[in-house]
Amino acid sequence: MPPKIARLAVAASLFAMLACSASKTPEGPTDSGQATGGAGGGNTGTGGAGGSAVGSGGSAAGGSGGQSGDDAPGSGGNGGSGGTIVGGTGGSDAGGGERPTSADCPAGALLCDDFESYAAGSSDLSPNWTSEIIGGKVAVETGKPFRGAKAVHLTTTLSPANEPVRTNGGPLRAATLIKTGAPLFPAPANTFWGRAMVWVTKMPPAGRMGDVHSSHIEASGMLPNGRLAKYGEGIMGGQLLAGYTQRPATENDLPLVDCGPRAGPGIPEGRWVCVEWQIDGTKNAMHMWFDTKLQTQVDVNGSMGGNCTWQAPPFDKLFLGWRHSQPSPIDTEMWMDNVVLDTKRVNCPAP
Repeated sequence: MPPKIARLAVAASLFAMLACSASKTPEGPTDSGQATGGAGGGNTGTGGAGGSAVGSGGSAAGGSGGQSGDDAPGSGGNGGSGGTIVGGTGGSDAGGGERPTSADCPAGALLCDDFESYAAGSSDLSPNWTSEIIGGKVAVETGKPFRGAKAVHLTTTLSPANEPVRTNGGPLRAATLIKTGAPLFPAPANTFWGRAMVWVTKMPPAGRMGDVHSSHIEASGMLPNGRLAKYGEGIMGGQLLAGYTQRPATENDLPLVDCGPRAGPGIPEGRWVCVEWQIDGTKNAMHMWFDTKLQTQVDVNGSMGGNCTWQAPPFDKLFLGWRHSQPSPIDTEMWMDNVVLDTKRVNCPAP
């Protein structure tokens, strides 16, 4: 073959090989396991999409992560390398990989309290908090801090057999921190987030009047019709319970509406749990996470259980701690530390 024709033939062969290589789909992990992360870098990219999601999740600095194989909780792909992960405006962690950790007091948070600034033994937590105490105690103590030297200790006493039955709508026992006014309320878009490290020694068993319903996170406000409406997360009979009530006007009024989902198991006992929550008045929604895992069994999106619709008031009060309405056969004990309130998701602190 003449040299010129030979060179043309070789060039054509090389061109064909390159074209074939460029059109071939690269091999890699499927989205049922570890998906290939996107390219790293300094710009903020999109975090890996997991299973069920509530709102839009936080974004990961770097490239796009992989997607889980179905809507059930599972292991989504990892986000791309590079940069840091920042909090988003929602999102569940049922399948999209691990959440980032945050500082004990993230920059720009509305309120942070690690209880280190109070004297040991103090029950005065002003100006950050007021308290509600009924047959219990709220005090800053050194016995079981999550971090540092102190945490707030919340306890209530058992109900003796001869204690009169409660006849109004208020709590029988209470040991809570209360937040009203600035900087939390009025909340922008009637929506706010929170995080607390929580230790529950033991959930109360059934008492002489049946299962004990205790609330640990509650937000309330007045509806336009003058009723007091409340969103609450707590436990009942060893299970989680998301509760919604409407009362004629005050805390002590018996509820006109009382409903919500109840499902198990309850909060883990005898260890520190990172509890996160979002209360979203614009969507009549409430979400809660334990150690970054969305508690889907008590997730509220406008209408949930008891044949009633959740109607959010303009929230103006937050309760954190322990409140229960039925007689408890045991003393209750909760420790709380590293509390943060904000307008965006806070994330859990580093261990």
